[in-house]
Amino acid sequence: MILAACNNNGGGELNSGIDNPSATNLSPQPFSTPDSLSSSNIVTGVTGTVSDATISVIDGDGTPLFFGLGDERASYSVTLPPSTTYPVLVTATNGIDLVTGLSPVISMVSVIESPVNTTSNINPFTTLIVKTAQAMPGGLNSSNLDMATQNIVMGLSFGLNIVNMPDPIAMPITAQNIATMIKAGRALTETIHRSVSEINLAGGFINEDELLVALAADMIDGSPDGIGAAGADPFLSAVVNVVSAQVMVESLGNNLQVDGLPVAVGMDSAIKTVIPTALSSVSDLVVSGEMLAHTKLVIHAAQSVTASDDTSLRAIISAIASLDADMLPVDIAPLLPANGSAAFNVAINSLVSTADSMVYQSVLSAFSGVHQHRLISLAWYPGAEADGYIIHAGPTPSTATSKVSVIATASVELDAQTDLGLSPGDSVCFSVKAFNAAGVSGFSAPVCTVI
Repeated sequence: MILAACNNNGGGELNSGIDNPSATNLSPQPFSTPDSLSSSNIVTGVTGTVSDATISVIDGDGTPLFFGLGDERASYSVTLPPSTTYPVLVTATNGIDLVTGLSPVISMVSVIESPVNTTSNINPFTTLIVKTAQAMPGGLNSSNLDMATQNIVMGLSFGLNIVNMPDPIAMPITAQNIATMIKAGRALTETIHRSVSEINLAGGFINEDELLVALAADMIDGSPDGIGAAGADPFLSAVVNVVSAQVMVESLGNNLQVDGLPVAVGMDSAIKTVIPTALSSVSDLVVSGEMLAHTKLVIHAAQSVTASDDTSLRAIISAIASLDADMLPVDIAPLLPANGSAAFNVAINSLVSTADSMVYQSVLSAFSGVHQHRLISLAWYPGAEADGYIIHAGPTPSTATSKVSVIATASVELDAQTDLGLSPGDSVCFSVKAFNAAGVSGFSAPVCTVI
């Protein structure tokens, strides 16, 4: 087997910002309907998992159009008059979170771009999309919203992906996708909530809405790397990255915790409340390749805050490396270490209590566009009767047994950071097995390198 490596570089920086419009404080009233509907626009949407939310609608001139309540199934409907100026902001506050039974921890916002839009969902992802677009030069326009949507869906993959949910704002929530949206939205919300709790316990003072604004400013370039528009905060982004590693490991095994309590049952209950005919529960959702790749990346970021020989995080890295896209949580959970997300506590505590910018910059280097991704190329002589090959990796020749990839050809290229969760200075060894209809071969002789 032949091994080679190279480095790819890339980067960029953009700094610009725009103030977010603020809602007018009015008393909730029933939604009104214009006398004539000939040119009016009826817009509906799902308010995440929040029932009976207070809905405020403000047009592009800052004029309040409606202020009323959503329903018990976390939905709302408004009729916009013909004179409406677009884009229109729609905000959901208060209400009851159907997952926890408590008040929601974030204020959610969405947008109606034009009169042709009849769906505008309001959830944690739409909130980040809108705030990211607002932070871009030019503010809340169509091109910025398209770019912000791509940045959030692809750059913060908590379970969504560009295939099954390309537009969290305008894509109708259905029986087919409600479970994905609720589970991914809960993971994002918990990341924000848990980050705020950890920062404030360490003596900071920030709330969830403020953290969302800072993260949105960071995400104008599509990466939570501390580089973005005015308001991006490298320390806050670093905390979000490390906390998201903990949350995503919990989510992979369907053991997501909120305030220390499991919420899988609560998410399933919310799914059935929002759409009684929903086709799946959160336990039926397979892990996406995007989520696996992002999980490896944030675990690597967390590892940079701890000792290089942190056995707990290495055990998690090894477990994650053995997972494949399309696996179910019931199959993933037994493969994760028993201590699970607790392995990240050292990294989180070290990060939130530090006054050293070098510590959180080491986290952000995992995401920075100028960070070097080492590409490792493996090649071997193809077996005459092989149908494919299984790639295994580990820190030493004798432990190169964790499954990394299954391919059909006698070569593969791996990114040391995103595919293997490794950082500069780490050692890694590879072994290969061949397989066909008759079975699987033994391991090849290992080859090793240092990242």
